[in-house]
Amino acid sequence: DQDTAEVAHIKRMGKKLTWTKLLWAPDDDLESVFTTDEDSQYNPKHRFGENNQPFNRIQGALRDVHAVIGESYRNDEEFTGWVLDTVWEGMRLQRAQIGHRLRHNAAMFDQTTHAFNRARADGQFRELIGERKDENGNPYFDSYRVSLIHDDYDMDEDELNPSTIFLNPYLFTVNLQVHALVTRGVASTESMKEGTARAKARSNERNWNLCKTTPGMIAASAVCLRWLFSPDPELTPTGAVTNIDWNEEFERYLEYLGKRTRSVKNIFKTWDAKFYPRAERSGTPPSGSTVALAQASHAAALRALEEEEEEEAATRAPREGTNGGGGGGDEQDGAGN
Repeated sequence: DQDTAEVAHIKRMGKKLTWTKLLWAPDDDLESVFTTDEDSQYNPKHRFGENNQPFNRIQGALRDVHAVIGESYRNDEEFTGWVLDTVWEGMRLQRAQIGHRLRHNAAMFDQTTHAFNRARADGQFRELIGERKDENGNPYFDSYRVSLIHDDYDMDEDELNPSTIFLNPYLFTVNLQVHALVTRGVASTESMKEGTARAKARSNERNWNLCKTTPGMIAASAVCLRWLFSPDPELTPTGAVTNIDWNEEFERYLEYLGKRTRSVKNIFKTWDAKFYPRAERSGTPPSGSTVALAQASHAAALRALEEEEEEEAATRAPREGTNGGGGGGDEQDGAGN
């Protein structure tokens, strides 16, 4: 039998992995991640490629696991045995805790618990969590045109505005956001809301030694906030009522947050300023067509980031060209003399 302290430590790391890196493993298959060897040919830029290769997604997830689980626990027999089982249990418990805390603290989101749960179960928030209609009037859930995860976003706009995504006050403001509720606990969130001192009780933030915002935190917050307002009873990879593939939504958000554009950098800067100022200073089963629409939304969001990158490059180009031209002129003058 394993030492009780070791088991408790690995279970705690499984909980940390859930909120900071992987809300679920790819395809909810943690065993495939643990039984895979690191491949030196893996390129993180291809983790979420156009072909969506399982190999790349699993390799990326394996590195997330290694970032949390110490090297001393990675020999094959331990890692694929009791460590895998204990991490899986820690992740399961953490998701259950997330669901319980969010659904039983509706006041944090300006809602009364009874009225909120009744409205949620009746599907009154479906538009809020991204339900839209295709050209034939069939409902589907969009990944990005979701007012709940944007800051003051006009949902009637045709183009996605990268400067508002993942900045809804519900996600990060001191009294109305998912991240603080989960990592700092209800009492501490209330103290932040009132502007008083942070709660001194042990919390996940202290247990996990959190000091900087990760892509997983933001992606998990966005998914959990949408799930909170959904009629789905449990936080599972696929919604029992909406049939939203929450795991896929999580990975889409991870891919988006992996870009290094100005707006994405601003997302992390804003979150760090709220939570880690030291870091700153340092339903209906979807048809094939509705699945395609959700994928098209994701592609459009990535294109918006690409356009932003192109604009940034164009802004730099004249300045770089001027410097280069000046240097070339000096060389020509020197050659002519």
